[in-house]
Formats: sequence, C-alpha cells, structure tokens
Amino acid sequence: MIRAMRRQYGRHDYVRFTIDEMERHHEDEKMVVVTFKEHHDDGENITHCFSSTVLIKSPFQPNGLEWLHVHKTRTSM
Repeated sequence: MIRAMRRQYGRHDYVRFTIDEMERHHEDEKMVVVTFKEHHDDGENITHCFSSTVLIKSPFQPNGLEWLHVHKTRTSM
C-alpha cells in the first residue's frame, strides 16, 4: 500500500476528500469509536471507502483526539 501511495504522490493538483454518514459507536473518558464513509475525488476518479476509527483523547492534540487505529474498506458507493 505504501508503494502505491508513493506512486500517486504529486500526481494530481486537485484532491477533494469528503465524509458523511458519521456515527459515534462508543465514547468514554479515554477513547471514541467512529465510523464514516469517505469520498475521494482527484479530478479524474471518485473512490469511496467505509472507515472505522479508534481515537484516544489527548490534550496534546489540537482537536483533543489522536488517531490510534483506522481500518478502511473500499466500496462501490
């Protein structure tokens, strides 16, 4: 996957990422578990994926959350 990402680096001047269908599944004093759909538009292709994330609460991050784990599954829509 890293090789594929490096091959794509700088390939497009335009990239737009949008998310929707965000749902918080769990939150406690230490972490948050969220799922959402991502849409990537590079001006030539639009791809979609379903993402699930585990975020830990951290006062050292600008938004108060640090990405601990993310899993992405490509979807057709």
